[in-house]
Order: sequence, then C-alpha cells, then structure tokens
Amino acid sequence: AQVVQAFVGVYEKTGEAPLPSMATMTSAATPPTRPATPSPFAEDGGHGAILTQGGRIGPYKLLQKLGEGGMGSVWMAEQEKPVRRTVALKAIKPGMDSDRVLARFEAERQALALMDHPNIAKVLDAGTTENGCPYFVMELVKGVPITKFCDDQKLDIKARLELFIPICQAIQHAHQKGIIHRDIKPSNVMVALYDGRPIPKVIDFGIAKATGPKLTDKTIFTEFGSVIGTLEYMAPEQAELNALDIDTRSDVYSLGVMLYELLTGSTPLGRDTLQRAAFAEVIRRIKEEEPPRPSTRLSDSKDSLPGISAQRKTEPAKLPQSIRGDLDWIVMKALAKERDRRYETCNNFAIDLMHFLQNEPVTARPPSTVYLVQKFVRRHRTVVATAAASVMLLIGATIFSAAMYSQMKAAKGVAETAQLAEAEQKKAAEKERDSAKEANAESIAVQTFFEDNVLKAVRAPNEGGLGHDATVRAAIDRAIPLVSEKFGKLPRVEARVRAILGNNLSLLGELERAEPQLERALKLYEAERGPQDDFTVKVRNNWLTCKNTRGKLDLQIKDFDEQLKKLQANPNADPRLMLAVKSNLADAYSEAGQLDRALVIFREVHDELKKRFDKDGKPDKDTLAAANNIATTLFRKGQIDNALQLFEMLAPARQQVLGPEDRDTITSVSNLASMYGRIGKLDAAMPLFEDALWLRVKVLGMDHPHTVF
Repeated sequence: AQVVQAFVGVYEKTGEAPLPSMATMTSAATPPTRPATPSPFAEDGGHGAILTQGGRIGPYKLLQKLGEGGMGSVWMAEQEKPVRRTVALKAIKPGMDSDRVLARFEAERQALALMDHPNIAKVLDAGTTENGCPYFVMELVKGVPITKFCDDQKLDIKARLELFIPICQAIQHAHQKGIIHRDIKPSNVMVALYDGRPIPKVIDFGIAKATGPKLTDKTIFTEFGSVIGTLEYMAPEQAELNALDIDTRSDVYSLGVMLYELLTGSTPLGRDTLQRAAFAEVIRRIKEEEPPRPSTRLSDSKDSLPGISAQRKTEPAKLPQSIRGDLDWIVMKALAKERDRRYETCNNFAIDLMHFLQNEPVTARPPSTVYLVQKFVRRHRTVVATAAASVMLLIGATIFSAAMYSQMKAAKGVAETAQLAEAEQKKAAEKERDSAKEANAESIAVQTFFEDNVLKAVRAPNEGGLGHDATVRAAIDRAIPLVSEKFGKLPRVEARVRAILGNNLSLLGELERAEPQLERALKLYEAERGPQDDFTVKVRNNWLTCKNTRGKLDLQIKDFDEQLKKLQANPNADPRLMLAVKSNLADAYSEAGQLDRALVIFREVHDELKKRFDKDGKPDKDTLAAANNIATTLFRKGQIDNALQLFEMLAPARQQVLGPEDRDTITSVSNLASMYGRIGKLDAAMPLFEDALWLRVKVLGMDHPHTVF
C-alpha cells in the first residue's frame, strides 16, 4: 500500500507516472584521481559525480547533453579514431548503478544490438567508463519528434500516413526479434532528413521487454505498484499495477494513440485532462474511457480547428470529412480496450493504412452491439443494476397506473349512481380495493419474473446465470419458455410479460420471434380486459405493426381501420394512441401502393399531433415522426424537391429533440443522405451515410435489419 501511495503522490505533484527506471540515488561513485585525459565526471556539490561537457569516455568526447532520463543521460559525442564521426552516447548516471538499473540498461543495449532496420537507431559501440558504469554508442539522429516535424512541415494526411507506416514496420521488426518497446510516443520517434527525404527513427528501448530469449544474464524485475510507460500513450493492460500480462498488441495501442495525435493534434484522452486528474482517476480513464473518433474530435475542436487544419494543409470543413469512415475505423481498431479486438500485429496495422492510401477495402470494422453492451456492463455494473431496477419499477408503475385508471373509472361510476343503496356502494368499493390488490400483485409478479429470469442472467453459471458476458438475446431466450410455466394460471401477468418480451424482441430486430409473443399477449388481454381496453389496443397495434413490417399486408388495412373506428367511437380513448393507429393505417395504405390516400392521412395525423402536443414552438417527437412519414411518401410519389425540404428540416430537428443516437434521428440522417445521393450531391451524401452506418452499428448492431439494409 505504501508503494502505491508513493506513486500516487509523485504523479499528483509532477503530472508524470514514476517508471521503474527512475530509481532513487542511494550511492555515488567515488571519482578517481585526476587522469591523464580530461575526466567526463565532475563533483555535483557532494551528491555524486556527473558527466560534464568536454570530458571523454573512451574514444568519445562529450559535446552536448541531448537528454536525460531516470537512469541515464544521452550526449552528442565526437569519435576521432578509428573514424571521425558524430554519435549519440548513452551512459548510466554515476550513482545509479544498482543491480536493477544495470540489468535494465544492459537489456536496452542488447535489444538495440539485435535490431537491423532502417527506421531503428543502430548501436555502433559499447563499453564501460573508467569508474565502471556501462555505456553504449548509437547513430546520432539529428531530428525532431514526429508530431513536431509533421506540424512544422505542414504535412497533409496522406504524407503523415506515409511517414507513419515505416514506424509500424520498425516496431514489427522489433517484435520479430522478441522485443516489445512499451514506450512508443512522438519523442521516441525522431524524424531526420537523409538526402532531403524525411526518415523516421525509433529510439529509446529503455523499458523494452523481451518475449523471446533473455537479453541479459542479470535479473530484471518490475516493482509491485509500478506503471510502465507514458500515461498518454499507455495501453489499458499497461495501466494495471505490476502489469506483467502485456504483449505486442500493447505497442499496437500506443501506435494508435500516436496516429490519433498525428491526425487530430491531440491524444485520445487529452494530455491536459490527464495531467490535472488524480493518479487513480488517470488509470481508470486509460482502462475504461472510450475516446471519441478522430473525425468527431476534430469536428468538436471548434476554435482550434482552423489552426489544426492549417498544419495539415487542409480546409477546416474538409479535414474531419477526410478522416471520417475508414481512417476512423482503423484508428479505433488500434485503440480497442480489449487486445483481441486490436490489430494482431503492427504489420496488419500498416497494411490497412496502405489499403486506405490505395483506396482499397480495409479490414477494420466497427464493433457489434453485443460487444458494446458487454463492455458497458463491465464498466458500469452498479449503474446497469440501478437502471435495471428502474426498468422494473417502470413496469410496476405501468401496471399500477392501469389499476389506478380502473379505480378512477369505477369511482366515476359510483358518482353517477349516487342513488344506489349504501350496501351497493360498499360492495363496489370493496371490489375496487380487490382490483387494486390484484393489480399490485400483478406488478410484483412481473417485477420478480424479470429480476429472476432476465437481470440475473449475468450471474455465474453455478449461481443459476449465464455468466457475466450474457447478452440480452440470451437472457430473453432463457426467459420465454418459463412464462407459461410460471403464469399459466395468471393470464393478466402472462399477457404483460409476453408484451414486454415481444416489444423488446421487435426492437432487437427479431420480428419473427416477436410476433407470437405479441399475438399471445393480445389474446389474453382481449379475454381479460376486453377489446377496447387501452392495454389491449396498444398490444394489438404493436402486433399488427410487427406483422406489417414483415410484409404481411393481407387484411392489414381492414384491421387498422376497424381498430381506429373503435377508438374514435370511444370518448375516453387516448388521443396519442388513436393517432398512432391512424398513422399505422396510412402506412398500410402506403405499403399497398395507395400513396395519395396515405399522404392525406399522414398530413391529418401531423396536424392533429402538432395542435395537441407541440409546446412553445418545440415539436413533439411524434409530430416529427409524422413529418418523416409525409416526406417519405412524397419521395415515393416522385416529389423530390418537397421531400428533400422536409428531410433537411427533420435531421437537425430530431438531433435537437431526441439526441444524435436516437433511432429516429439516425433514420432521418440516412434519409437525408439518400436524398442527396438521389440528386447527385455525393459529397454531401457520403459523410451522412457514414455517420448513419456508424451510429446504427453502435446502437443496433451489425446484424440488425436496419443496419444491413
């Protein structure tokens, strides 16, 4: 616990996570007597010896310090014999020669010695200083971090990708040599000009991990509580304290972060946000928080977008559009929290980028709904449990409301028959109390059923569940056969449960399985509540809509027409329900090819909804649905201009009223894209099609009929 607290304290003070290589200085090497040649060491006020400019290490003269880390420093040095050249020399700091630091330094030296790739800095020499500290010499990369180079040179997206692909290939080479870098970031990828061409070079394998043969005979261990790497570029599995379970896909994730930054100018989780947050919160975000797509991050940049676009030699309006789609999918695949969903190798990552540059199909695909649901449940178990309880309460509230409605009707009847005898009044009151008790019992029975047979499906199999990865479909599949068994003698409860199951199956796109559940619920409601009851009418409407969606148009118009007439004859009918049935009647006419008649009814529904339910100039969601039906019918009639005008109004209106991920909003975006495509505005249509597809995959899943369509 003390180790963890120490790490947290350092991070909150400095904004940086302490790395295993940042050992505390516990001893200092005693400088030797003055040598014949200038010593590279000088006293630092009693705290130990330090390397100095002008000093020599072997045949190398130290010219300028280039950088300094926890265990060593890097110097530009000049070699005079046997050849004259400028090199980079890395040496352990005097006093940092603990067994652990020496082992890690030796591992880095051996790791670099294994490499033979044009995009990885080469090791040229190695040795030991006069006071026994090891060093090694690398080629000097006279460059700048890749992000700075790209911004300074104002490279466009294509040029940035062409510079990034060799980095993937270099890391792939390291992986083939059995080395995981573990600290890929822009400052460890330097770009220098060779013969006028920019060449990226990967440097600093200081915290690399070997997956094959050992790099050194010395023992290397990671202290408990250590977090290896740089926070902004760290894979989720690296954020685990004492993260031993990492593999080459951790480097794939870090490459994904760097590509995200090259495209958008910022890291996925935001450097400023991470530096301000407490260490524990930073770790949670790295492991759990999903970043926005690169195109979304750019679209939301607002004031900074012009500057970001200028650095990429692209107009602000076109930059998000150039990344939306394939590049979004490629980056988000590399950044998947679960390793199994990332690219298997850096080479596969590079190949997908090459396919993109060559306008060929990419292998990256957006995640399925099942995956998104599982991931959400794992991150928010408490929230999901609370939400599920809320759903059960809503179910109970619905049934209770029905009981209250029945109670109100009975009370009204009592008032109208005030002349009845006191005994009759008492009898009626007792009947209503019995009805309320029955309704309350129904509510409890429904709630208990869903708690025991749907929500508890996420329990372990030995506890009667399906496991933590249980899906909604699997939970419903398990629940359906139990309905008759549990409620065979409680028809009202069975009807309510089947109605809920049928509606949810319909939302999941399982229409053939939804229809029999709704049909059974309808028969039970008709027998128990009567054909005019609101519950009966709603279930009948959902059942007929389900049948209509499946293409069964026979008798549909007659069924909806009869249902509408009964509702119109009932002064107590719910007006919104009545207009929903009327809209379904119009839809049936439309499917049957009677477009003129359908259009008249759709307009009547729209006007009535607007009159009754629009408030303070804000359209009701059902009013917008009616407008969508009008626009669709106009389109089918060939009135393209009128339809387009409505669709252009509907997409932003639904986004404002319903939110961007509502099904109806996604439908409006897709419809508008279709209209633009129909009139040849492909530049306007394509980003809308991509947005609609991405959202449908996220909200509905890859296999939902609306996504496939």
